[in-house]
Amino acid sequence: MEWDRTPEIGDEALVVRGGMMHHRDVRTAAATYAKRFGGASGISAWHFPGVSEEDAAALIPTQHRTYRSTTAGDLRGAGFEIRTTGRAGHVTIKFPGEVTDEEIERLVDCFHPEKVRPQYSEEGNGASN
Repeated sequence: MEWDRTPEIGDEALVVRGGMMHHRDVRTAAATYAKRFGGASGISAWHFPGVSEEDAAALIPTQHRTYRSTTAGDLRGAGFEIRTTGRAGHVTIKFPGEVTDEEIERLVDCFHPEKVRPQYSEEGNGASN
């Protein structure tokens, strides 16, 4: 992936990711990304300009019942790179180096506590996380 050819999003931009972001899930996602794109480790997330957090959570294409949110600026402040990649709304959060437990913790700490996605907010409705 060529990072210099993808548009950058502003520091104030809302970023959402489906699921609880357990360390093992983040590690697996980063390893899959590295294998697919030749070495760089990253994870997928979503950014929809001009959309509220709740609407963004509803738009992310995931089966997860929950999501977590942050800003591009918080991610960059912790040393991660973030760029738009792939289809509309998709962003990649790139690890600055090796994916260690400490790096994963630093990434997870950038995100607010999980919330239930709007389409699953009524009790008894929704998929497993």
